[in-house]
Amino acid sequence: MTRRKRSRSPGRSAARIWLRRLLVGGLVLGLFLLVVGTVAAWFAWRHFSADLPDISAVDDHRPAQTTTVLAADGSLLARWTDDRLIHRTVVPWEEIPQVMRDAMLAAEDADFYSHPGLDYRGLVRAAIRNIEAGATVQGASTITQQLVKNLVLSPERTYRRKIQELLLAFRLEERLSKDEILELYLNEVFFGRTAYGVEEAAHYYFGRGIATVSLPEAALLAAVVQSPNRLDPHRHPERALARRAYVLRQMWEKGFIEESVYRAADEAPIVLAGPEDRPPRLDRHPWVVDAARRELLVLAEEVPELAGRNWMAEGLRIHTTVDPELQDAAEAAVVAGLQAFDERRGFLRPFRMLDAEGAERWGREQHADVMRAGLDADEAYRAVIVRSDSEATVVRMGGVDATLVRAPESRMRPDASREWAEVLPVHAVFTVQPVRSWTPDALASASPEDLLVRFRPSAQAALIAMDVDERAIRAIVGGFDFRESSFHRAVQARRQTGSAFKTFVFAAGLDARLFSPATLYVDQPFTQAMDVGPDWRPRNHDGRYEGEMSARRALARSRNTVTAQILRQVGVDAAQRMAREAGIAVQLPEGLALALGAAEMSPMELTTAYATLAAGGVHAQPGIISRIEDSEGNVLFQREVIREQRIAPDTAWLTTSMLRSVVTEGTGSQARRLPFETAGKTGTTNQVRDAWYVGYSTRLVTGVWVGRDSFDPLGRGEGGGRTALPIWVDFMAAAHADDPPPGFPEPPPGVRVVRVDEATGLRARAGASGARDEFFLEGTVPLDMAPVDEERSVEDTLLRGSIFGFDEDQEDGSGAEGAPSHGF
Repeated sequence: MTRRKRSRSPGRSAARIWLRRLLVGGLVLGLFLLVVGTVAAWFAWRHFSADLPDISAVDDHRPAQTTTVLAADGSLLARWTDDRLIHRTVVPWEEIPQVMRDAMLAAEDADFYSHPGLDYRGLVRAAIRNIEAGATVQGASTITQQLVKNLVLSPERTYRRKIQELLLAFRLEERLSKDEILELYLNEVFFGRTAYGVEEAAHYYFGRGIATVSLPEAALLAAVVQSPNRLDPHRHPERALARRAYVLRQMWEKGFIEESVYRAADEAPIVLAGPEDRPPRLDRHPWVVDAARRELLVLAEEVPELAGRNWMAEGLRIHTTVDPELQDAAEAAVVAGLQAFDERRGFLRPFRMLDAEGAERWGREQHADVMRAGLDADEAYRAVIVRSDSEATVVRMGGVDATLVRAPESRMRPDASREWAEVLPVHAVFTVQPVRSWTPDALASASPEDLLVRFRPSAQAALIAMDVDERAIRAIVGGFDFRESSFHRAVQARRQTGSAFKTFVFAAGLDARLFSPATLYVDQPFTQAMDVGPDWRPRNHDGRYEGEMSARRALARSRNTVTAQILRQVGVDAAQRMAREAGIAVQLPEGLALALGAAEMSPMELTTAYATLAAGGVHAQPGIISRIEDSEGNVLFQREVIREQRIAPDTAWLTTSMLRSVVTEGTGSQARRLPFETAGKTGTTNQVRDAWYVGYSTRLVTGVWVGRDSFDPLGRGEGGGRTALPIWVDFMAAAHADDPPPGFPEPPPGVRVVRVDEATGLRARAGASGARDEFFLEGTVPLDMAPVDEERSVEDTLLRGSIFGFDEDQEDGSGAEGAPSHGF
């Protein structure tokens, strides 16, 4: 049986041919498009890669970090940065808690550890949500993309930059591990205000470091990253809470936390740090910080590890030696002392009080030429107050109204409970000074708000305290208010020292064995025969002369005429050498006026010299920076105290003994109210332009200066004992309140104790009245006994060589003549 051959349908064959051709054509077209696409992609890659930033820069990425200045107890004093709007502290990966890492991943990029830098699924999800919402409600940038944008790209929003961002994200993923990328991101991202990175954010929002944040706190930090201003929990707590709820839910849904943990965290309230717990926007103790900055500038020139560093942006930790409690006490003592001075000098006392009619006439007629002549910032004007309330105080002079600057308020209004109208009453006349000069043309169009006047500057003060052994600065104050005037008088001012310099004149004489504390001198006016030059005759500050007295009493009572005699005896060169051995480096005057403090120096320098005496003659440089570390904790600088025996221990001890008498029987008697032993010296310069007190306990050396920046006199009745010493006493009382220091040590070898007759300075006879114990250096012990019934004349007792046991023909030393009178 033969099969019938089946015939093919012409239609079916044509369909097959057409389908084959379609498939082949589609394949060819696909291949063509693939080739074209590949070529296009290659050209696009070449085009957009041509000017791509070098991603290898991330290997050495060192973000600008905030440098911190710390007190001795580790508390924060200041934060320095190149840009005051950026604060960042980088923390290593191991110090970032897992809860913070998880919260950020949940909020910004939950698939971070599974994508290659671009989240394709996230792109699709974001596109669908944005289409459904009809607006951009969800982004799709990964953490890697965000980091690339922050580190190596500009902030412009263009397609070109977006494509470059994608390309660089892939390269970054190839270059760094996921942990490294996340660590960089957590230290780089912006959290609002000036906080960059999780460490600064934790301090700003919670007042503590990132290591201690809880789950709700970590979720809040992760929440604000999306829009730090719009989600700021301080200003928009409802928005921040809603966003935090989203982050917590994401953490649960993505498996970072259990549901029960999520529920509990979601119920937790937002608790933010108060202003007192957040890092200060201004320096806590600006005088300390300024002094540390000045010392750092010096160290940068001397320490190789600090040379060439941008220490404002490298996250350094600068540890200072300052005790915050002592600094508080120092600032309070200076403010109280200056306020007391203001009260004595009538700083807020009106020149005159007028009635309404008199005030109207005064304001119009006094200084009637103001509109014609203008106002000079160097001149003083009597002005009458025409308005005084909580908003402003307005004064009038010559028909011109001006606003009185009421700053610093703590000085203008020491009692904050008083109303301004009571402190500065209407119709009161005060002396004011323009803040700046005004020409007549400018004055014609000036408003009272533009035209500012102020009271003439009152006195300023400086205080510096350092410990005796380490010479570490424990407190430093450069004026009443740093915001009013940043001139740091403790280190910058150069003022005459007055009688505070006498200490080194006496120390030089003791060291040379030219006299002893018991040696008698005559306190009397210099006659022509005694004069050291035609234009210079030292006088005592009080105008009184006490006759015959011992060297100890002369120093205690700060008698100028006796000090001049001693300097002439000792010699200017010897006194200068003693001052330099103590630590005074400034140029010292050559004449005998050196005896009365003609030398100009800073409170820091003079206090340092006294510290040498307090330490038994051992000199060391003072310092306020104890250690400097880089951002990783490596020590760049460690303060080392280099001690050098500059003054003989017996000389230093005996000088301190004489300074003790300044307190017990002399011009420093106010210090006797302290319940522990101190030694010190007052100083007052010519016309009372400067007032000093520098003294010490066995632990702390403190110097106080008071004066006017203008060098005008402080006023009659002021001086070291009345103006500077109360500040010193208040501070020392507070500094030793919890732990009074021990008394001064017993005499060292080379110092002998002998009972002497006060009237003659000679050895006292047994049972004689008017006798006391006195200390002597070897070679200066009196050899003769005091006479029984015979008065010795001044000529017989004054500087007789037989008293001390050395040659009567020994030279007195010499000094320059004609030196001007500088102080007392």
